[in-house]
Amino acid sequence: MAKYEKRVITVDAWKWEGKTLQEAKRFLSDAGLPTDTDTIKLNGDGSLIIGTPEMCVHPGDFVLRGVGGEVYPCSPDIFHAAYRPLEQDDDGN
Repeated sequence: MAKYEKRVITVDAWKWEGKTLQEAKRFLSDAGLPTDTDTIKLNGDGSLIIGTPEMCVHPGDFVLRGVGGEVYPCSPDIFHAAYRPLEQDDDGN
């Protein structure tokens, strides 16, 4: 048996606070995804549906954009266990 280590990847992440769809639309637009009302919906419980019900983002969850442009939700415990912030330069990059 061989051991493997997960490759290090960089993702863009945004935390859904359950407040405004404008934040979600900005992040998804930057990811090149449609931001019309058929794509993004707000549930009465504060969760956000992106595209399909399987893509449900609850308040406090993070939304990630992967290396292939894919967008997916991530719970805070998994996010903090798997990711750390990158250091930024003076320009915020």
